[in-house]
Amino acid sequence: HVPPELVYDYDVFEPGPRGSDFFVELYALKQRAPAVFWTPCNGGHWYTTDSDLTEQVLGDSRRFSSQILQLPRENNPPPGMGFAPMFLDPPEHAKYRAPLLAALSRRTVTDLIPKIRRLAIDMIEALKPRGRCDFMTEFAFQMPVITFFGLADLPEKYQAGLRDYVHRIVDAHSDKAQLFAEVSAHLSPFVDDRIANPGDDLISFLVKSEVDGAPISREKLHGMAVLVLLAGLD
Repeated sequence: HVPPELVYDYDVFEPGPRGSDFFVELYALKQRAPAVFWTPCNGGHWYTTDSDLTEQVLGDSRRFSSQILQLPRENNPPPGMGFAPMFLDPPEHAKYRAPLLAALSRRTVTDLIPKIRRLAIDMIEALKPRGRCDFMTEFAFQMPVITFFGLADLPEKYQAGLRDYVHRIVDAHSDKAQLFAEVSAHLSPFVDDRIANPGDDLISFLVKSEVDGAPISREKLHGMAVLVLLAGLD
């Protein structure tokens, strides 16, 4: 069903040789591939290398639903399921985005600045005596995780497992669908605990929020908690 000149063999999970620069490989793809092409990899799908066309796709929920975000297609949750609001189309998307925006308001983030600065200083001071460090693994990968733990007031028993996922999530070659499922399962009991015993943290704020005049369902709360964690790591 695709004209031969628009078929281009490209695997999004293998953008280049292992160890290559991800962004260099994407730029090279833009130079050699059509602006829109069909790749037979991962079950077959369309791909655009043009930023204007990409914006057009992202802004057209009628033809390009947010319910289909993962490859291959069978990795996507059933319609209406999945992390809210990421897997939702308008108008539901805005309804669930609003409490997240309120939870992560400018005031909330501004109030966090002194704590984050203190955290950065403490981490640097701990590394200084050694005179060297691996910046990515010992500083950059640690800060967003610790910051999320503070935002969510995540107990120590849930932290160790989540630290494990950081390297795998930022790896372009990792199985994202499997990782999302593992992170989702790991956070599930924590969400149940916050529903039963809400506090002053980010997830508790969502527990106390309403959509269409009713509390957010447990399933949607769970998805929003996972989404906030993944966004923070990203």
